[in-house]
Amino acid sequence: MPFFENSHRIHINGGNFIAAGGDVNIEQDALAVRLYLVAATLEALHDPVESFPQPRCHPETREKMLKDLQEWTLGADPTSSNILWLYGPAGAGKSAIMQTLSCQLQDAGRLGGCFFFKRGHATRGNARTLFATIAYQLAIGVPWLKGPISQIVEDNPSIVGRSIDTQLQELISEPCHT
Repeated sequence: MPFFENSHRIHINGGNFIAAGGDVNIEQDALAVRLYLVAATLEALHDPVESFPQPRCHPETREKMLKDLQEWTLGADPTSSNILWLYGPAGAGKSAIMQTLSCQLQDAGRLGGCFFFKRGHATRGNARTLFATIAYQLAIGVPWLKGPISQIVEDNPSIVGRSIDTQLQELISEPCHT
């Protein structure tokens, strides 16, 4: 069936049009990933276009700390915590350390996800999009999590607007324990 059947004197400039006949199916994973793209705060990743260049450690600095952090990510010490809190005064280099570590982990194929907060920023200044952003990265980067996370979003697209407790439980905890 042609576009604009039985129409006259129509002028269209530019644009791309696709005519689809019969049933049109959108792959479930693609739909879920697109929903995440809307909800995820991509500026909070370790390499966003928004603020380039990112703060990083200068070469041959903080090597011991970065080595310790990499070992911590491997979980080699069963007595260590699963949560790391890096703290210090403003300007001490916390963001540079974690940006550098994130790049190293990505280069090694071991970065599940990250979120860099920024005080006063509309989307990075609070935790509203934290777990949607992490779940988006996990769905993209961890093959066995793509299906479960995509299914959760497909079944309940409003999950990305729910409380952060609910997002943590449904987008991160449940898929990781399936």
